[in-house]
Amino acid sequence: MSSITQILKPFYYLIGWILASLYKIVPNYALSIVLLTFIVLIPFTPLIARSVKASARMQALQPELKRINELYKGDSAKRSEETMAVFKREGVSPAGGCLPILPQMVVLLVFYSVLRGLTNTTGGKHPLPNPLYIPKTSTLFENIYAAKGHLVSFGMDLSQKITAHHGSIASSIPYWAILIIGGGLQYFQVQRMTSRMPKNNQMNAQTQFVMQKIMPLAFLWFYLILPAGVCLYYLTSTVVRIFQYEWVYYRHPGIAQGVFDVAPKKLFNIRPAQEPSNSKELPSTSVYAQDDSADQNPKEDKKKPEKKEEEQIKKTPPHPRSKQKKQRKER
Repeated sequence: MSSITQILKPFYYLIGWILASLYKIVPNYALSIVLLTFIVLIPFTPLIARSVKASARMQALQPELKRINELYKGDSAKRSEETMAVFKREGVSPAGGCLPILPQMVVLLVFYSVLRGLTNTTGGKHPLPNPLYIPKTSTLFENIYAAKGHLVSFGMDLSQKITAHHGSIASSIPYWAILIIGGGLQYFQVQRMTSRMPKNNQMNAQTQFVMQKIMPLAFLWFYLILPAGVCLYYLTSTVVRIFQYEWVYYRHPGIAQGVFDVAPKKLFNIRPAQEPSNSKELPSTSVYAQDDSADQNPKEDKKKPEKKEEEQIKKTPPHPRSKQKKQRKER
């Protein structure tokens, strides 16, 4: 565990520096934690989208994988070969749904360590506050040291656990509100995720039991044993994750039905603006409406009046004097 801490220590100081910078802008412990949670988790939305797609593809292949297991029940080598052939044909990786989650787990560990480090104290008979991973010259460090390690925000101390003694029932209400709201949001998130699972997946019964029963109870246990500041992070991260999953399913509505080749849904259906034409168009119902043939063949329109004039000249009778002149010439 110490080796992992040494590897992730630069990230601890990075998150601590961001938290101290946010506190300098918004001098409130709770709001700084909420803002930091949004800033850190929102960039992981593309990874969540990849994880959701990979998990949905794996669930869609469960009937075929079950058929292969039954067909080659006694031949493990052939079963593995056919299974890998299915994965290769469909372009699915067995670890595709888990790999995008690993960075989020790292961020969770870093976040937890930084928030726990805010309440760190020195040893001895008279311990003094000694916040970790934040700059010693920051306003956040100075205020925590001046408050003797207490993170008071909106009437509650974020360094205390929910189960600690808070003096009165009224003082403990905000802590239990975090527990109830966080547990309710976690249960809502799990229900939304399981409702989008394919109905033909044979593992659904076990998966739904774990997700609907075990996971909410595990998070409730975390809310009870962790400081209120860390619980506030869990609550905010649950809200962010709900919106991220809703966003993914809105942009890719075919995932829940097992359709993966549909183009992402556009946010705004904006049509490109048409360039204004210089020619003035007359309404077709007006008296100035022209014939379509005249618009298509303007050269023929110029020739038509000339032909009409020639026909009129031929039809007009000759003048009597010109007739007499013609008779004289014939004589």
